[in-house]
Amino acid sequence: MRTGSYAAVLEKSALKRLARRWLGTPDLHSHFRLAPLVRHAERLRPRGPVDSLAVLEFGCGDGVNLFELAARMPIRATGYDLSEPAIQRARRIADALGISTVEFRHEDATGSNPDRRADLILLIDFLEHIPEPQAFLTRCDAWLKPGGQILISVPAPRYPRVFGRRFANAIGHLVDGYQIEDLAGMAPPGYRLITWKYNTGVLASALCALHFRLLGRLRMPLLARLLQVPGLLLSGADWINGRRVSSSVFAAFEKPSDHEPSPRSAVPQFFTQTTAAVTPKGGRVFPAPFSSG
Repeated sequence: MRTGSYAAVLEKSALKRLARRWLGTPDLHSHFRLAPLVRHAERLRPRGPVDSLAVLEFGCGDGVNLFELAARMPIRATGYDLSEPAIQRARRIADALGISTVEFRHEDATGSNPDRRADLILLIDFLEHIPEPQAFLTRCDAWLKPGGQILISVPAPRYPRVFGRRFANAIGHLVDGYQIEDLAGMAPPGYRLITWKYNTGVLASALCALHFRLLGRLRMPLLARLLQVPGLLLSGADWINGRRVSSSVFAAFEKPSDHEPSPRSAVPQFFTQTTAAVTPKGGRVFPAPFSSG
């Protein structure tokens, strides 16, 4: 299933519907940066036949992340975004797909006050847009169930070099990006960094630079879409990653449960762990990143 292929339901042209189903979203970067999120969330799939995950997303845009989760597992979700056109589009997609368990609210995410606690909170391409990200993460603690997780995706500092400074400023980035230790330093007290992964590495960054710096400026949408095909077909080839070569980073933080597990059970078994660890500034030791295989 290609990222964003669900949005074909809104396309009026048969050719555009086919292209959307086959290629997914025309935003090439989404294919790379959402891969770690989807893989991680699938490992959290509820095991009971009627169970579902309660999800909150802040800065949901037109719902791409929530729709990707809803296509893979039962969820009850609410997404918040400041953009009314994005929320209206998300609602149209939900109606067209017959999804009644995902709600979209046109609200300033930084001023939102959810009326229920969640198993997962999604902050996907959100923290870099707000002036006080650490304060917002602290607020998230009240909205998350014990043992729940905050899933974060943000640009890495290399982002402006790949996508262009003008583009980064135009979409509202307040910082160039974050390294994994920056995210760990902003997490609420007691939260564990249970997995993390840099993405949009060497090949993916080259494809994104071509996509956003050149193809995005073409005034012939059909030609631009055709030229995107090679990049989209290679969207699964994001193999070489690291803090010096990647443009994005994904991380999952877990809130302590009411009955804190023993150290041996603190890291879920479904993560690929090695003896390697990362010790950033401040001396905190992180688990090794999970395998992208």
